[in-house]
Amino acid sequence: MGSVPDESGNQNYKKVIHMKLAINTGAFSKRFGDLGTLNLIKKAGFDAFDFTIPDSLGMGYDEYKKYIEKIKAYSEEVALPCVQTHAPETFAYDEKTVELLIRSIEYSAILGAEICVVHPLRSTLDTGIMYYENYEEIFAENKKLFGKLIPAAKKFKVKIAIENMFGMDLNRNIYIANTCSHTLDFQRYIDYFGTEYITACLDTGHAALVSEVPSDMIVKMGDRIGALHVQDVDFVHDLHTLPYMGALDWDAICKALKKINYRGNLVFEIGNSYFSPQMDDSVVRAAAKFAGVVGKSLVKKIVNGS
Repeated sequence: MGSVPDESGNQNYKKVIHMKLAINTGAFSKRFGDLGTLNLIKKAGFDAFDFTIPDSLGMGYDEYKKYIEKIKAYSEEVALPCVQTHAPETFAYDEKTVELLIRSIEYSAILGAEICVVHPLRSTLDTGIMYYENYEEIFAENKKLFGKLIPAAKKFKVKIAIENMFGMDLNRNIYIANTCSHTLDFQRYIDYFGTEYITACLDTGHAALVSEVPSDMIVKMGDRIGALHVQDVDFVHDLHTLPYMGALDWDAICKALKKINYRGNLVFEIGNSYFSPQMDDSVVRAAAKFAGVVGKSLVKKIVNGS
């Protein structure tokens, strides 16, 4: 494919078949609704969207499935594909969690997403007790949980992306390691399952909050990475803000993605630290367009290696 104009009209945004620029719907859906959000994302210059799946267990299965089909139809109407989804937060290995996540995988397939990001179960010992004191127990729970999800992933042909997480030491009010926080633990999870239906979603900000260097983690994880949550932080708070608004080294991150020949999409996961609730709707739309410009610049850096 050739180049298409960026926001300034220049022929310098290299559109690459294997890499789309997407953003999470959760940043906008409460304000604009799901269909209005897709329209906003399209007008902001993004290639695709990442659908934030709500906890749908309180809704009728058939009713919510029809709603997802409506979103899919509208995405086709506005030519904005869904490339990734985010399942609701998981807190425990139980029947409700399994049902919710299997539904999320099915909804992902209806939307046309190749990947459904799922948070692994985490240690709840957020009082200064290190995760690694009970990580074998947590690993065993996660093996059971994802073991129940893999058949659904195969059935619906959707990859499950396990995300690197963090914990909180409430005594000191600082972030600490938790499930998949560190590279060796993250590698262990992905390698254990040994299936094409399990991949890694590397969250750039989460890595930095537990003293991992995101670019180093990317290189060490290599082709285990199938998805990204791209966000910036200040090394103190999980900001989920736009790249260049925090303290991460984006040149190094882009070079690392180029080095491993990352074949996935560039997906922003941005929240209220960037899209403030105090913003008027017109300001949110303008901020989304600027986010699109920033995203395109990052895609260029990754593709061109500079």
